[in-house]
Amino acid sequence: FLSAFCTGCYEYPKPPASLLGESYTAREQGAADKLLEGISSLTLAEAQKIALLNNPDYISASQAIEAARFRYYQAMSAWMPTVNASFNLGHSNTWNRHSENHGHNRVGSFSTQTALTVEWLIFDGLAREFSIMAQKSAVEYQKEMDADYCRKVMYAVAQAYNNVLLAIAQRRIAEENRKFQQISLKDTNYKFQAGAVPLSDVLNFEILMNGADVD
Repeated sequence: FLSAFCTGCYEYPKPPASLLGESYTAREQGAADKLLEGISSLTLAEAQKIALLNNPDYISASQAIEAARFRYYQAMSAWMPTVNASFNLGHSNTWNRHSENHGHNRVGSFSTQTALTVEWLIFDGLAREFSIMAQKSAVEYQKEMDADYCRKVMYAVAQAYNNVLLAIAQRRIAEENRKFQQISLKDTNYKFQAGAVPLSDVLNFEILMNGADVD
């Protein structure tokens, strides 16, 4: 009882609403669905913040810290005394035989028993100390794991974010290259019609134009 009183209990929050439905579009809407409301231009810092608020692995790592901390408190309770209380209530019947008329009579009796024991372990070979140290190290370990998940999430978001920017830049470059090849092909056709350049120049620009379309 004292152990439970001192260590307490920890209640995990409910999982995100996106994990409760069979499909993403038909799922129950939750607070995470409102994270992007009002954002017209998403910055890298905002994207990383949203990812940390809504990433299951990072949330799980954060909860693991609290679980390890309560195991540490539980290990400290080994220093506390243990109190046990018990109470028993019993009833019994005794049948007595009369010798005169060979009759019987019944005698009933109630009994109660109350016990209260207190135990306090003074020394156990430093096992409690080592257990507390181990649980304390487990808390620090979970903190480092939480920080590691944070770094991994932020790194992954930064990579995805920069890949999007890179794709936008590559598309812009490809569009400008296609415009340039269109103009060059048009000018070369004029020159070919005027007899200023051979047909091979026109064909080369058509090949470049086809490559620009693919890009």
